[in-house]
Amino acid sequence: EAETMCKHNEYGSACEVYRHILHHDADNVPALCNYGIVLERVYQDESAAISKFEAALRNDPNDVTCLMHYARATYRATGAMRNARMLLHRAVSLDPTNQSANTNLALLYLAENMHA
Repeated sequence: EAETMCKHNEYGSACEVYRHILHHDADNVPALCNYGIVLERVYQDESAAISKFEAALRNDPNDVTCLMHYARATYRATGAMRNARMLLHRAVSLDPTNQSANTNLALLYLAENMHA
């Protein structure tokens, strides 16, 4: 339901659904991760997003989607390329065929080379 709301740009309603889910199941990894994605991408609230990603990863440290978004939010919040690289490497090692993880890792290496 919340994902459909996001597809229709109904982010406030989606956040309400995620909060409702998490009220009843605080360890729901998909809800934590998706809520984090909305917080980071739509509301640019990296701090709140990082909190959701960390909670999700405590419950499922191998969630590739969550690792990728956690890397992005952490990099945007702190500029810490090393940490983002480590998270993306982990995502790629868990799912070597994941195009998004590989692309994000390549883009990070490109950014690192531009800053070198």
